[in-house]
Amino acid sequence: MSRHAGALAALLVALLMAAAPVQAIDPAARGEAFNRIEKKTMCIECNVPLNIAEAAQADATRAQIRLLLDRGLDDQQVLDQLVEDFGPNVLATPKAEGFNVLAFVVPVAALGALLAVGLVLLPRWRRNRRDGGDEDRTGAPDDGSGPTRAEHERLDAELARYGA
Repeated sequence: MSRHAGALAALLVALLMAAAPVQAIDPAARGEAFNRIEKKTMCIECNVPLNIAEAAQADATRAQIRLLLDRGLDDQQVLDQLVEDFGPNVLATPKAEGFNVLAFVVPVAALGALLAVGLVLLPRWRRNRRDGGDEDRTGAPDDGSGPTRAEHERLDAELARYGA
């Protein structure tokens, strides 16, 4: 959406606010409701959460939320109206229906799979560490291909001779 369209939307919302009858509502409750709704919505122009968006469209959406709250709509009714006006992309989290369910199921399934793999592999790893495997203190396999004790002593003597 271009800047002109955002400005036009802001002007439209301002005109609607001037023409709409305003109901008496507790300012504190209105502010809390506004904050809850703002956290659940996105700016449709810049695709960032509405509570941090700075675009003209974000300002127009905020004005529309205030207008809808002044008309006495509750949180869900305001969200439903925003979806009707701007489409489902205005919501920060998708509705849990149809294909959108995957947004909730896949992370939980991935975490469950990682936990299952960990539960299977951790006992095996601990058992190998407890048994000592076929490694000595240096972590090298004790298959006769590594340096002998005499070679270790010679290396230590050479290092000592050079002060290392």
